Amino acid sequence: MKNIIMILMLLVSTSCIMHTSAPKESSDFSQVTSIHQFKGIYKNAGDPKGYLSQIIWTNKYMVNKTWKGFEHKDIELIEVASTDNTLTVNAIKGNCIVYSEEYVLNRDFNIADGKIVLKKDSHLLSRGGGDVLAGPSHEKVELGLDEKGDGKYKSQTYFAGMIFMLVPMAGSGTTEIKFIKLNNNTTYNKCESR
Repeated sequence: MKNIIMILMLLVSTSCIMHTSAPKESSDFSQVTSIHQFKGIYKNAGDPKGYLSQIIWTNKYMVNKTWKGFEHKDIELIEVASTDNTLTVNAIKGNCIVYSEEYVLNRDFNIADGKIVLKKDSHLLSRGGGDVLAGPSHEKVELGLDEKGDGKYKSQTYFAGMIFMLVPMAGSGTTEIKFIKLNNNTTYNKCESR
């Protein structure tokens, strides 16, 4: 019993957290040099878990936990088409396009180091009001292609400091999701209105 208490006290006093989530077969980002490399059809459901539609179209489109009248899990495929400086992204459900949006390079997104950077934040002392951690933190979220040509999402977070100015805490987290690119030459059209 004494040993168990000592182990619990040691765990609480170290206050170090590490979390990693990645697909079974993970590979590094490839270096995308042209937006045309993103062209293709991807499974919306990722490995290990997550939806590409939810990453592309964030919660600003969510209304009462549904997205444009349905949930992200209902989207089967994501089609990406490209022109010189534009990516057109289509959500496909039931063999037709239920939603489409265009993104212009250097206006809506940028490619840095061969990846689309969705978010990059660094803070020296606090992330704003209500933050219980006083100390530095860094977050980076990227979307790109892996070495096999599949879609890849990666989110990294690092932090260190004092929680409520009482408990020292340090931690890191990395989440990777793989979205399989299909060898599919199907052409999809917009769904007919009912």
